[in-house]
Amino acid sequence: MSKINLKALSKDELKKFVKKHRLPEYRVGQFIHWIYGKKAESIKDITELSKDLRERLSDAAYISNLKLLNRQTSSDGTEKFLFGLEDGESIESVLIPDEDRRTLCISSQVGCTMGCGFCLTGSIDFKRNLKAHEIVDQIIAVIKVKSEELKVKSSTNPVTNIVFMGMGEPLLNLDEVVEALHRITGFM
Repeated sequence: MSKINLKALSKDELKKFVKKHRLPEYRVGQFIHWIYGKKAESIKDITELSKDLRERLSDAAYISNLKLLNRQTSSDGTEKFLFGLEDGESIESVLIPDEDRRTLCISSQVGCTMGCGFCLTGSIDFKRNLKAHEIVDQIIAVIKVKSEELKVKSSTNPVTNIVFMGMGEPLLNLDEVVEALHRITGFM
């Protein structure tokens, strides 16, 4: 039996997971708070749970994280992040600073089907749509990297704006983009 990725679960699916493991329903809120609010990297990070419960749940589930493969910074401070996905594919996110704003461009697909001549992604073959958690994970990963650098409190967000202008056409992955938006606006 393979482990379940808690980040890949919608709120309703997380409720079913909690029920299946005979946990009280309030655990759903705790999981969401720790995964999206505190940006826990593993179940063992959720110290609100007893050590025994963390170990038991770690046998059944995990919390995925993007792998930072490369990072480039341009002379104007714009940063490009190359992230590895669990299936070996990779995506890019770009953080653009502008006075009091820090806009993060996130991807919604691996590659793109549009083939726009002005866009480098258009020359990359389309591989697949991203799942909602992979879309949200870009934000979490950049916030973690920037927060560690800036040594800011976790309540301070180094990303002020988010746009779907990275790899792919978001309207061609509408269901997952909408679910990602629910998570971004409801959980984070």
